[in-house]
Amino acid sequence: MVVGVVPVAILLAACGTGEPLGRSMSAESPRPAATLTVTPTPTVTVTPTPTPTVTVVRTTAAKPTAPAEPSETYCGNSSGYRVTVDGTTSCPFAMNVAEAYATYGGPWVQAWSPVTQKWYDMRCTGYPVYCTGGIQARIHLR
Repeated sequence: MVVGVVPVAILLAACGTGEPLGRSMSAESPRPAATLTVTPTPTVTVTPTPTPTVTVVRTTAAKPTAPAEPSETYCGNSSGYRVTVDGTTSCPFAMNVAEAYATYGGPWVQAWSPVTQKWYDMRCTGYPVYCTGGIQARIHLR
């Protein structure tokens, strides 16, 4: 019956220490059953890639240009205006138009043409003043 005595002896030995059963009764502090190693999570840096820039270039056909104006001819100064003409308009007529516009205002004035010996109605608008009428007369008053 030696076999039955051993478990009782272990049970009695454990009862006198005040330690719960299943613990070691050595003088050393208890050691953990497993070792836990903590490894820090690596830092991940995400650099966004720039969004590509899209440039849309729209080309259109060139618009037809108006025919070039004939060059202006300087006639002189009249009634505070610098008088120029385009095309075949005579300077004496242009000077009379400038004087009529300065005297009577506009937009409609009548002026005498010493070249054709006739009176012509002229319409003067804008600033600088642009007068048209007669026989395709074009006069600039600046």
